[in-house]
Amino acid sequence: ASLVGAPIEDVLAASTTDAFVYGPGQGCAPHRDAGVLTLIVESAPGLAVCPDGVWITTNAGPSRVVLMAGKAARRAGYDFDAVEHRVYPGEDRVSITLDLHPSP
Repeated sequence: ASLVGAPIEDVLAASTTDAFVYGPGQGCAPHRDAGVLTLIVESAPGLAVCPDGVWITTNAGPSRVVLMAGKAARRAGYDFDAVEHRVYPGEDRVSITLDLHPSP
């Protein structure tokens, strides 16, 4: 089922929210998200994306939102590919994500 044009209650029911706390020297290995869409808010930079085989560090921070397509976007018929991304080890940081998943 499509969430396009769906009531906000349906969109929120098909999503998950997580908070990740990274200590000094901690990061996250390269991966692609499984859902349709991921929104990320970070307390400090550290997120890197690899859209064309070259890693690019985003300019993310607490006043910016990063929006990335997940694997299910292509399967749902959208013309987006999942972006490989990772978190570089560095300073303490918090990353809050909202992951939109397809309806069951």
